[in-house]
Amino acid sequence: MNLKQIEAFVKVANNRSFSQTAKELYLTQPTISAHISALEEELGVQLFVRTTKGVRVTEEGKKLYLYARQMTELEENIKTLFQKRGEDEASSQQVVIAASTIPAQY
Repeated sequence: MNLKQIEAFVKVANNRSFSQTAKELYLTQPTISAHISALEEELGVQLFVRTTKGVRVTEEGKKLYLYARQMTELEENIKTLFQKRGEDEASSQQVVIAASTIPAQY
């Protein structure tokens, strides 16, 4: 299990669509399917019921969703924290250039 699989799971659950999730994550639909299949295999449960009208989250999927949402939110919080920190450090740094006032030939 990895964060990419968890992110794909959360998006599929929200979108109720593998194709829409693939577009949003800039991945192919087979890649999204592979992420979900890997999660299902590792956990030993079916996470979605696939129909011609889309997908529906199973009861086991709903249980995972509660934790998966927290995981993706934590990931975003961490990224935001360090991105903001980097921006603060970059704005506080100054570049000083010294130049001689004595003309010379080289």
